[in-house]
Amino acid sequence: AGPLPLSAQKLFDVAALLRLQRISEPQLSPDGKTIAFTVQTVDVEKNSKPKQIWVVPLEGGAARQITTSGTANERPRWTPDSSRIVFI
Repeated sequence: AGPLPLSAQKLFDVAALLRLQRISEPQLSPDGKTIAFTVQTVDVEKNSKPKQIWVVPLEGGAARQITTSGTANERPRWTPDSSRIVFI
């Protein structure tokens, strides 16, 4: 099988670029079990780039979104006992 014909390929256009989620600000918990990070999306209708905070177990498993409101949930930091996350 050779390359797909151009008509069958999905082009990477501006709409595809705007659907990309940007992951940043990883923070390992002090107990070394969980990573907190931010995920930024693009909301074209609101002309904004909301960020939400997610956590994922270091050993693997599903990531879980822990913030749902606001547009700038960022800079997650763990408390020393790894029980809470503070953020701006």
